Amino acid sequence: MVRSKIVYVLLLAVLAVFYIMYIDNMSLFLLVFAAVLPFVLFFIMLCAFFRTDADISSSSMSENKDSDISVDVHITNRSIFPVSDARVTLEIMNSLDSVPEKMSASVPVQALNSQTVSFTVSSQYCGKLIVTLKQIRIYDYIKLFSLRKKFSKTTEIVIMPHTYPVDIITDHSYDENTMSELYSKCRAGDDCSEVFNIRNYNDGDKINRIHWKLSMKQDSLMVKDYSMPVNCSILLLFEFCTDYSAGYMSKLDTLVETFSSVSESIAETEAVHDAGWYDVTKDLYVTRRIASCEDVASFLGTVMRSRACTETGKAYFRHMKADAGVRYS
Repeated sequence: MVRSKIVYVLLLAVLAVFYIMYIDNMSLFLLVFAAVLPFVLFFIMLCAFFRTDADISSSSMSENKDSDISVDVHITNRSIFPVSDARVTLEIMNSLDSVPEKMSASVPVQALNSQTVSFTVSSQYCGKLIVTLKQIRIYDYIKLFSLRKKFSKTTEIVIMPHTYPVDIITDHSYDENTMSELYSKCRAGDDCSEVFNIRNYNDGDKINRIHWKLSMKQDSLMVKDYSMPVNCSILLLFEFCTDYSAGYMSKLDTLVETFSSVSESIAETEAVHDAGWYDVTKDLYVTRRIASCEDVASFLGTVMRSRACTETGKAYFRHMKADAGVRYS
């Protein structure tokens, strides 16, 4: 912009000298045109400025760390004047370290039209990646003037850890609990409210367990195995805490990666378990039932949307207070 202003001032000076030396209608017209041009350009830019809006979106709400994530800024120009240069500025920040980075890109936007500019972001650490549309600066056609339009629109992406296999030996001989709403995925039982499996009839099976409608369709006797309600005997306490010393992001990343790997490995053995965590933002101890890898991802997504605690052992002490009567093996 400084260069454009210098060029314009020099051009205006040259036209003024030209008019003084050659006084006629043409030199006067050029001088007046050059003098009026900035006001016209500013008016056009002002009209486009007030009729321009923007929004932000991401290609995914959850991604693994080090993955490329596409973030799109959609600019809409509702004025009758095209925008020759709209400079978009984004701020990217991981909620766990709160260190912002900025990215910018310029794009033209036609009159009464929309334009999308795409950014590629990534994070080397787990956490919640907050991408904020900070501003759009609109320039006139020769970049003499610019106006900045501020925004505070955000999109959030949960950055998940890489996991690795962990050898887990779980005891599937759960304690049967007829009042439980949790059912074993490994053993059949006698709770008729939930069907565990449907199989072919074997000698000795009870007549009242025959699935008559399905047997007629299959032209073979089919038997229902009922489910066995069980207690959940495994608890993983997630101490999501740090002292914010040097290298704390790497330590938190390793902590999340380890928890995710262990929890997913337990879930893959079809063993249901509980995950406990202290939510420092709500001052609340939270327990979540984990029955699949999707449950692990959902739990970690909730954790990543919070922040790390500074007190070691907070989850353990809150668990001992809140779950004093709950038995885990």
